[in-house]
Amino acid sequence: MVYVHGVVVRHLLFSAIVVVTLPACNDSSSGTGGGASAQAASASDLEAVCRSECDWQVRCQAPSLGGSDAGVSCVQNCLGKLGTVERSVRLDVARSLGTCYDGLACGVSDDGCTTAAFKAIVGGALDAAIHAPDVTACLAKNEACKATSTDTSVTDIDDVCAVLPLLVDEKRTELAKCFDRPCSEVTACTGN
Repeated sequence: MVYVHGVVVRHLLFSAIVVVTLPACNDSSSGTGGGASAQAASASDLEAVCRSECDWQVRCQAPSLGGSDAGVSCVQNCLGKLGTVERSVRLDVARSLGTCYDGLACGVSDDGCTTAAFKAIVGGALDAAIHAPDVTACLAKNEACKATSTDTSVTDIDDVCAVLPLLVDEKRTELAKCFDRPCSEVTACTGN
């Protein structure tokens, strides 16, 4: 699932783990580096991120987040795709993404914005963040479910795994409990 070509957090998921070495933006924010002091982004913070992404798409004639024929705007569509993690994205992540989109050159993949946001919160500890216990448990559950089921609704939790480091601690703890459940219940538990 490609998150940011329409969904800030969903794209973060995949890019944070797979594309951590491809920064396209130089984000100068320092980030908190994690911990209980991380604050969740507000609805207006998330709207600002989506607005920045949509503005970049218009400015650069990039593939659009689109919207429905019912008149859903790019920003509304972006916010709608955040799903159950909407109120759990870290504020420093949201600010880093918005800053990156505001300065992102045309013709450059927006995957680098995710990478910049991820690096802003973990600094040089990329390996440690990717191998955090909740991420490792999620990835292990994903592999176990893929091995025992052909139902993609059961085996699509890897998106959740990738986004975990970008969420506030409370949401990470809540989602981590889902990985102890049977495969048939994980998707519903995570809200994925």
